[in-house]
Amino acid sequence: MKKILIAYYSWSGRTQKIARELQANLIDSDLYQITVAHDVFAQDMFKTSDIAKQQLANHQLPPLTSPACHFNQYDLILLGSPVWSGKPATPVYSFFKQLAGFQGKVAGFYTDAGNAGDYVSAFTALGKTAKVAIVGTHDNQPNLTIWAKKLIKSC
Repeated sequence: MKKILIAYYSWSGRTQKIARELQANLIDSDLYQITVAHDVFAQDMFKTSDIAKQQLANHQLPPLTSPACHFNQYDLILLGSPVWSGKPATPVYSFFKQLAGFQGKVAGFYTDAGNAGDYVSAFTALGKTAKVAIVGTHDNQPNLTIWAKKLIKSC
């Protein structure tokens, strides 16, 4: 049986909810929350977006406060993120740096407020930079669990 890690970053709780639903429906999966210090982002969505844009422009990604994880024990990582200005949340960029050398596959799922922008291409580019095999992305539609089960079967 394939070992699955559902890793996610959630600013508002929406991506966390989706990640937990996925875990409840996927046998032999573990849940891993990507976290940053509480003072990194604002409570306001627009201010948080501005902070994230500045982090990307200055190449100063937020350090993660999540506990260490032994990624290579997993065959597949389902990686969830909110969409921020058409891209993954900056903590996901930091997470990809930790994935360098991961031998399994990564697939992304995301939550958005109506427009995913360039999320898929940005996510794929992060995978290439980390030399990680990206096998797909999916939005937060109700058939996310069906997508994940098909993906697991095909990997």
